[in-house]
Amino acid sequence: MFYGAIAVIVIRLIGNVAVFAGGMLAGGMSSSAVMGITGIFGILYLLANGIVSLALLVLAVMAAIQASGRGRTGAIIVAATLIVAVIAYWIINIPYQVVISGATDTGTIGTASIVFLVVEIVRALIVFAALIIGAMMARRWAKDNA
Repeated sequence: MFYGAIAVIVIRLIGNVAVFAGGMLAGGMSSSAVMGITGIFGILYLLANGIVSLALLVLAVMAAIQASGRGRTGAIIVAATLIVAVIAYWIINIPYQVVISGATDTGTIGTASIVFLVVEIVRALIVFAALIIGAMMARRWAKDNA
């Protein structure tokens, strides 16, 4: 489960940075081709993230059923983090999309994008920390009871 948590973190970091960089590049170049490639990469990233996150969720549930004490607590932390991360993303993203869709000037769009980016980075760091802590707790239990 620890390696699964690391895989989720790496995929999310690479995907987020690549999609953000592609969006910045497409906007700076005013290129619809770059925007299309970035969109395709974003879809592939979401697919990979979904598969790895689902696999980690299954592992966390299995570990929570089989473990006891700190191992069970760590597995529950991992499973709950994966679920709460999605809900938190919706809570952050829906108001952002509403503001962007209703914005008529570039200043509002820029400000909303920067605020969204900062809040998303904070959310990601909290999710990454919770995944690592929970996975380490479960791993330590498994190592002690092997």
